[in-house]
Amino acid sequence: MQILKFIFKVQFINTPFRYMLLKSVTTDTGRGRAWIRSSLNEHSLERYIHYLISDTTNLSLSYESWAFLRDEERASMLPTMA
Repeated sequence: MQILKFIFKVQFINTPFRYMLLKSVTTDTGRGRAWIRSSLNEHSLERYIHYLISDTTNLSLSYESWAFLRDEERASMLPTMA
């Protein structure tokens, strides 16, 4: 899951390990879902999305130029949906 690797790049240093240590989650997709659930529960998803779409350096390294997250107009709608 590409977005999970990207999220872990921009998260705080110990946060990715929190999801890697989950015994009931064994796939990257599951870890991505766990991160989304955790972010929703902590009321921090909007903040994370703002940070994700503002980090253009990592976006350009992780995604193709035509990717949804790299389209500024479309990506700007994401935080309001969170």
